[in-house]
Amino acid sequence: MIDIYIKQIIIHQFSPNDTDLYFSDKPISITPKLDEYFRKKLAKVFTEDAKRGRFEEDNVFFGYLNDDLMASSKKIAELWREEFVSSEDQKTNDLIFIQFDKDGVEHFAFLRVALREHLAHIDMDRDTPIKTTQNNLPSAAQTPDEALVVNRVTRDYYLIEKRMKHNGSFTHYFSENLLQVEPRQSVKKAIQQVEKTAQKIAENFNQDDFNFQSKMKSALYTHL
Repeated sequence: MIDIYIKQIIIHQFSPNDTDLYFSDKPISITPKLDEYFRKKLAKVFTEDAKRGRFEEDNVFFGYLNDDLMASSKKIAELWREEFVSSEDQKTNDLIFIQFDKDGVEHFAFLRVALREHLAHIDMDRDTPIKTTQNNLPSAAQTPDEALVVNRVTRDYYLIEKRMKHNGSFTHYFSENLLQVEPRQSVKKAIQQVEKTAQKIAENFNQDDFNFQSKMKSALYTHL
């Protein structure tokens, strides 16, 4: 497990019924179970699936990050809603803001987690003991639907985002509109693209050699 120490968690909620935000007025109490759950969620962002980059000093979004997590979270949630409200196939979302230390350095995280419906065994004595429960959090092993983790000192960030239908066209609204950054593609994506190029080169020279592709893949992982 990555060395993560969670200091504070604030959760606001977006409702698709009225496309409104429901703000929390205080941080949640962090129990050992919740601490474990959210540390696992954060760890899913520090992977080869995440895009990466560094905020410029004058980036507007980065300017909203300050020591007052409640004020920062409400401002960012409002800005997020302005962008997300035009997307299609909306669901109830928890907007989770976390202040934490990683390896002793302060970080900020914004996780968007779409809540699920699940079947649950509620009551043994009823004719229909299995009911559908609403607003369930996904398992800790699942990557957040979208996530931003920022090193407050270096301004480096990790980003998980989805290409969504937004105002009639598919776009990465999170990075393009909300963050206004151009992140580097993920390590995983970069490796896949180079592997495809290597495959084409091998095919063009009639050298579709498994050992050639395997060696290149190994070299890429080592380098990246």
